[in-house]
Amino acid sequence: MPDKEIANALIQTKLNRPPLPLVMVHRPRLTKWLKQRQNRPLILVTAPAGYGKSTLISCWLSSVDCPTAWVSLDEHDNQFGSFLGYFLAAIETIFPNSVPETRAFLTVTPQPSITAIGHTLINELTQIEQPFILVLDDYHLIETQTIHNLLSELLAYPPPNFHLVLGTRMDPPLPLATLRAKNQMVEVRIQDLRFTQEETQKLFQKLIGNPVALGDIRAMDAQVEGWVTGLRLAALAYLHRIRPDTVQGKLSAQNRYVTEYLFTEILAKQAATLSDCLLKTSILDRFCADLCKAICFSETKLAGNGSSHSDFSGMRFLEWLQSSNLFVIPQDDQCEWFRYHQLFQEFLQQELARRFEPDEIVKLHITAGRWFAQNGWLEEALDHFLAAGDTTDAIELIAQHRHKLMNEARWPILDNWLNLFSDPVIEHSPELWMLITWLTYHHCRTGADVCWKYG
Repeated sequence: MPDKEIANALIQTKLNRPPLPLVMVHRPRLTKWLKQRQNRPLILVTAPAGYGKSTLISCWLSSVDCPTAWVSLDEHDNQFGSFLGYFLAAIETIFPNSVPETRAFLTVTPQPSITAIGHTLINELTQIEQPFILVLDDYHLIETQTIHNLLSELLAYPPPNFHLVLGTRMDPPLPLATLRAKNQMVEVRIQDLRFTQEETQKLFQKLIGNPVALGDIRAMDAQVEGWVTGLRLAALAYLHRIRPDTVQGKLSAQNRYVTEYLFTEILAKQAATLSDCLLKTSILDRFCADLCKAICFSETKLAGNGSSHSDFSGMRFLEWLQSSNLFVIPQDDQCEWFRYHQLFQEFLQQELARRFEPDEIVKLHITAGRWFAQNGWLEEALDHFLAAGDTTDAIELIAQHRHKLMNEARWPILDNWLNLFSDPVIEHSPELWMLITWLTYHHCRTGADVCWKYG
């Protein structure tokens, strides 16, 4: 369809600000914070699916004292004419006939350069004397580089009264570092959008209709980690009595509401290679780029979906995870180590078990165990070896490090390691019997008041 026809076939309801949920918790700490900073050229609200981005933006706009416009984007708006048509139509809902020269470009063939369109748009928006806000929601659906170039041009020379809000699941390819350095940008991210315990308690009381004990709220908050849609799904499951203990901090990815949401909104929308990596790395309680490379891109070919990894890498996968906001949480200030949100990891593990053969999952754990062992993370190496049922590698690891730990008098660690093995495994392992001998000698020599089961 030509751009002219697309521009003339706008869906008017996409220009309406979405209504607020019937049951919601007002968040004055965030709306007040945004209102104090609404004069910046760009307000970026970015977080994974279900963290209440659109609701927060809509609630905040209800409190501002300037005109606002809204566009709900979808995949079809990747055509430049469609995007520009909605962009201009949204502005004209509050300032009719304010961008006639830019609108004329929609009917010109061939279309002028993005620079020419951008400069014309900047000049026309500069003529608007009243401050106003334009929201482009679901901007993560936009993949066309010319559209990103247009917004980059607009933000390079921002009209003084124009304030752009992007609601997105991932950071857009715009000059964010430059805008950040110039103090021309406001950011609301996952850590800001997470519900506090107080907000969680208010939401549950509204959804369920009865007060919820503070202990249950704390337990739920620890597992859901402020994910508002997870809280709503927990309340829905409770009301339908799918899991009577749901409110007591036991929401599970096996709950069909959680599974359907995460599959529909997250996993089903990823390319095969990326979904393959998500599933494989779900066995890890924490991961870095080099570990992801070992798990996802080793020479050993796992069946999975048969996708090729030749054009990908551990670092690129980690960069994609961060930019996509896929329920990934940094574990250090250097952003070297990450983990998945608990429910998301549980969901991915559930899908891994469904799609992969047991022996393939065993290979993943062995690969992880060997990586951790080679890099000195012995506890995690043992966990993965034993998860794979690989007692041979586990015992060999203990044998390699037993003397060093004994010389350092780290007896409690050796005690804990021995307790990881079942009695039959111990009975058939000379190395473990040797460890028992040394532990028994140590306990007797120090007069430790212990009852050693093999002493």
